[in-house]
Amino acid sequence: MARPLRIEFDGAFYHVLNRGLERRLIFSRKEDYDQFLSRCLEVYRQYGVTLHGYCLMPNHYHLLAETPKSNLGRAMRHLNGSYTQYFNRSRKRIGPLFQGRYKAILVDKDFYLLQVSRYIHLNPVKARLCKHPEEYSHSSYKHFFRTADHPAFLNTKLVLSHLHQDLQTARKAFDAFTREGLEDSFEPEKFKRAGCILGDDNFINSIHKKFLSRRRDNEIPGLRQAGREEGIGFFRNLIEELTEDRALRKKLLIFALKHYSYFTLNEIKEKLGLSSYHAVSKTVSRLSEFGKKDRRIKQLIRDLENKMSYV
Repeated sequence: MARPLRIEFDGAFYHVLNRGLERRLIFSRKEDYDQFLSRCLEVYRQYGVTLHGYCLMPNHYHLLAETPKSNLGRAMRHLNGSYTQYFNRSRKRIGPLFQGRYKAILVDKDFYLLQVSRYIHLNPVKARLCKHPEEYSHSSYKHFFRTADHPAFLNTKLVLSHLHQDLQTARKAFDAFTREGLEDSFEPEKFKRAGCILGDDNFINSIHKKFLSRRRDNEIPGLRQAGREEGIGFFRNLIEELTEDRALRKKLLIFALKHYSYFTLNEIKEKLGLSSYHAVSKTVSRLSEFGKKDRRIKQLIRDLENKMSYV
């Protein structure tokens, strides 16, 4: 099955989301949050990607990102990959940190910028981590009300300008607008259209005309409401780049399908001709154990982990 298309162009806005593998923690101490934000700064300096809002939850993150240079993929490759490397080094662990590919919904900034901002900043409140958005330490909300310690990668002016031209008036309106969202059921994932776009008909038609009209339908599964599974062929091709050892390739393929695909253990067993679905878990466990002792295996798993964080 074709992989969902990333629509990239200069000046695009995205709601970017990624979760920890099996919803595990990706942030558990202050240093983790600081390290992630330091990598957001690196992405800003190297790729020009600006954030208009962010919220780092214990097991996932939300970013409202703008890409002036049409390079979301490369920027996310750096962000997810370098943070995974830091996380694994700090825990003396190997293996994937994130649950496969990050999600990126293309956002029509004229109609949905405020809605997405509100959704992102209310995440910790709705998750009952705090009562008010300003109480949560690991989001950009507080920076909308002060200029001190303002991260270079964060732009609060655009969101505020949608509310009022006077800064103080805009800040009060932003606070009121955000709090009103506590009674709002808006979620970008539920309101997106054409698979990966949050916008009205005019926005979607303009995107299709400018960026998708020359592509075949099977290249744009998001517009055809295709499923999100990664086909086995994709994983085979990726793993062939890592090693020429056929036996090891199969083990890495099982490892990748177990951690990164939407296939069940039974489906993996059937597709790869294994004796039982228990063989899937056993192969993954053994490979992970070998990775603790064998430097070559450890590096291959790390290379696989990084490639999957990048795409």
